[in-house]
Amino acid sequence: MLTRLAREFAADVRHAVRQMRRRFGFTATVVLTLGLGIGATVALLSVVNALLLQRLPYTDEDRVRVFWMDYDWRGEEYDFVHERPGVFESVAAFSTNGGPYHASTRATGNAELLPFVVTTSTLFDVLGTRPYLGRALQAGDDRPGAPLVIVISYGMWKQDLGGDAAVIGHQILIDGKPVTVVGVMPKGFYFPSPNFRAWRPVQLDPATSFYHNVGYLVLVGRVRPGVEPPLVQSDLQRLARSLGERFTYTAAFDKTKDAGSQPVRTYLLGNVRSAVLLLFGAVTLLLLIACGNAAALILARTSDRTGELAVRVALGAGHGRIAR
Repeated sequence: MLTRLAREFAADVRHAVRQMRRRFGFTATVVLTLGLGIGATVALLSVVNALLLQRLPYTDEDRVRVFWMDYDWRGEEYDFVHERPGVFESVAAFSTNGGPYHASTRATGNAELLPFVVTTSTLFDVLGTRPYLGRALQAGDDRPGAPLVIVISYGMWKQDLGGDAAVIGHQILIDGKPVTVVGVMPKGFYFPSPNFRAWRPVQLDPATSFYHNVGYLVLVGRVRPGVEPPLVQSDLQRLARSLGERFTYTAAFDKTKDAGSQPVRTYLLGNVRSAVLLLFGAVTLLLLIACGNAAALILARTSDRTGELAVRVALGAGHGRIAR
C-alpha cells in the first residue's frame, strides 16, 4: 500500500513539473504572486518579533523605567535621587552623549574606535543582568580614585579579544591609559543599543564643577515588585518636589514640572505598537489577496483541463489522485 502511494506521489510530482515547464508563463505568474505576499509577510513578521514579541535582555523589563528629561541630569542630582529611591529598588545614571565617550582602544594590537557607555556602578543592578564572565561594575568604581575598569560586550570579547577565557584582568589601552577588563556581558545583551560595545564607570567627583553644573545623564530605575504605575507616578511627583526644594532651576531645565517615567522598551524602541500592528494588518491583507489571485489562476487553469481530467477519471483515477 505504502509503496503504491509513493509511486503515485512520485508520478504526480513528475506530472506537475512537466505541467509547470510546459506553461512557464502561468507558473511564473503564480510563483511571483505568492512570493510577493509571502515575502512581505515574513519580512514584517521579523519586525513584529523584534519590536513587540521578543523580550529585551533585562530581567523583568516591565519594572525598568526611564526618568523624564533624559540627557539633562547632573551628577549631584543623580546622587540626590539615589539617596531617596522611594518606590525604586535601585537607580542608575548613564550617558552616551558626546565625543568623550568614544575612544581609541588597542585590544589586539590594532587601534579602533570603541563606542562605549559611561554609567554609574548600579546600572546592571537596575537592568537585572549578570555578567557572563567576571563581575559587573561595583560600588566605588564611579568615585574619585577608583581604578580604571571596563565591562565589555560578548561581541567585543569574541571578536577583539579572541574569546579568551582569561580575559578578566586583561588590560586594554583607551586614550593611552591602561583600563582593566573586569567583566563580559552575556551574548545578546545590549544597552542602550547594540552599537555600544562596553560600559565604563562615570566619574562622580563632587570636587569638580562638571559634577555640579553639567547635565548629561539619563536616569533609569527598577521599580520594587508589586508597585502599580499610579504609585510610581505619585512617588515621582514627590521626588520632583524634593528636587525643587534642593536645587534652583531655570524655566528651560525645571525638573519639578512634567515629572514621569516610561518603560525601558518604549524608551529604546519607541511607541510603535499601533503603527506596527496596522502595517502588519495591511501586509496580511496583501497576503490574502495574493492567495486569492493565485487560487483564481489555478481555478482558471483547471477549467482548461476538464477534458483531460474526464479522461483520467474514465481510466480509473480516484478522487484523491484527481485532487492531487
